[in-house]
Amino acid sequence: MDGWDNSTKFSPWLSNGCLSVRQIYSDLKAYQAKNGRNESSDWIFFELLWREFFQWNAYIHSAQLFRFRGVKSTPPLTSFYAERFQKWCKGNTPFPLVNASMNQLSRTGYISNRARQIVASCLVNELDLDWRYGAAYFEQQLLDYDVAVNRVYHASLEETHYGKSYLFRGQRPSHRFMLFT
Repeated sequence: MDGWDNSTKFSPWLSNGCLSVRQIYSDLKAYQAKNGRNESSDWIFFELLWREFFQWNAYIHSAQLFRFRGVKSTPPLTSFYAERFQKWCKGNTPFPLVNASMNQLSRTGYISNRARQIVASCLVNELDLDWRYGAAYFEQQLLDYDVAVNRVYHASLEETHYGKSYLFRGQRPSHRFMLFT
């Protein structure tokens, strides 16, 4: 789905506390002052904002992210279909893009942010599985696992957090998720 070189790969260093967002931001601003802004450097900034959104959201909701009901009063989807889940994990679904992404995750321990959105959305919205299974699988597989990013994002796919998000079906995410404007 994406080339290995098409990402900064900052996430493992950020998730383990070896690199701070402030340091990346400072270096990014210095780079832009010297070389000018471009689409790639602006995109890095945008992705850092998303990461911070997830971090602050997890801070605000803390233990609620791990409650059965999440941060809402409605219970989550609790369906589990072992065969569907195994096919998703092994990259053997009816969806080639999901399969390629899950195979990359198995081989490398990494998939792009967009691929994470797609496979997680597929798990919840197409395979009708409980988001918590996907979150647990990502925790087990990702080299750059980050509890805030993982739990908040996966919860946002289920009505336990923000309401349904159909990223896999090609619809754009709602602007209600953007708190940075």
